[in-house]
Amino acid sequence: MIDVRKKRILFHTGSLKGGGAERVIATLLRDLDKERFEGYLVLWRREGVYFDLLPPDVPVSTFPGNGRSLVHNHAYNVAYLSRVIEDVRPDVVMSFLDGANVLALETKLLKRPNCSFLISQQNNLSVSLEKNYPYGALRRWLKKRYMAWLYPRADYIIALSEGVKTDLVQNFNVPSDMITLIYNSVDMALIEKRSQSPAHYPWPRGQYQVILAAGRLVEQKGFSDLIRAFSQVRAETLSKLVILGEGILRGELETLVTSLNLEDDVYMPGFVDNPWAYMRDADLFILSSYWEGFGNVIVETMACGVPIIATDCDFGPREIIQRGKNGILVPVGDVSQLASQTVRLLSSAAERQRLSEAGLKRARDFDSPKICREYERVFDRF
Repeated sequence: MIDVRKKRILFHTGSLKGGGAERVIATLLRDLDKERFEGYLVLWRREGVYFDLLPPDVPVSTFPGNGRSLVHNHAYNVAYLSRVIEDVRPDVVMSFLDGANVLALETKLLKRPNCSFLISQQNNLSVSLEKNYPYGALRRWLKKRYMAWLYPRADYIIALSEGVKTDLVQNFNVPSDMITLIYNSVDMALIEKRSQSPAHYPWPRGQYQVILAAGRLVEQKGFSDLIRAFSQVRAETLSKLVILGEGILRGELETLVTSLNLEDDVYMPGFVDNPWAYMRDADLFILSSYWEGFGNVIVETMACGVPIIATDCDFGPREIIQRGKNGILVPVGDVSQLASQTVRLLSSAAERQRLSEAGLKRARDFDSPKICREYERVFDRF
């Protein structure tokens, strides 16, 4: 019998802290077919909430100094990543998130290791550079031109949504045939288990309907629109608003809450380890974003059997939600329509139940083992 070496996949990102991409990495390392693949992980910083999802036998490398003083030292970072690649000898380096993608491709070009470099583009790169690169218009333009030169030099790109793929083709010179679409996964089994835990509020749960939102407290998530819409909803319903997450706009959002006299009605507990407990307990979930790469939180909430209202933003929500069938889409920034649709759903238990059942069915399309098989088919090409 011929002994065929397992294909080695080195996953690469900044940390396991926070969002959907980091969770996907952890679940991919768990769900990979162990008969055919060996998973490895290299992080800039050894931090994050998803280490518990990693199998104990997955080797994890961390940049020296925990990556804290090296973020802007590209030469050192390239050298260290190159050393990890020499030690692991992977067939594929699979990077997630913009900074890790750039570093991986710089390593590919400068060191030319004998492996394939794949990157996962998780967000609207054009908007991300415009909003999150605070160095002036000229430097943003130069950064975009650099990435438009760099990204086509990947061996293959996995895009998180059709919108992300279109942005890469139209604005970053990436040929369409070197991009494939793979949606982010949700761990249906984990969500089912952990969502059974109780959610905690500063007021009696049974007296109010709960509207839930979750995400970083940043401009992208549109929470100021949500709070303004809720001020209209609260005037017509016995409801409370819960926003899970932390970020730089906390002070600004708290000031808005106070100005609208909603201090007793809006609860912002910060980052919580188990958001699914709140999702399952909510009467309604709202995503009020101005833009997204996909919108993992939509699928996670659907998996908890809760109806969704989402802004029809670029990109993601309209690829998950079939308008009116398994969720409600409203125009971005339309506070009045967001409020009226919220009141309508809170007033109809039958409509909420219909959307919940359809959403749960849709969520199963994104279950972790199914999405992992899609990644494996890509890895088999290299």
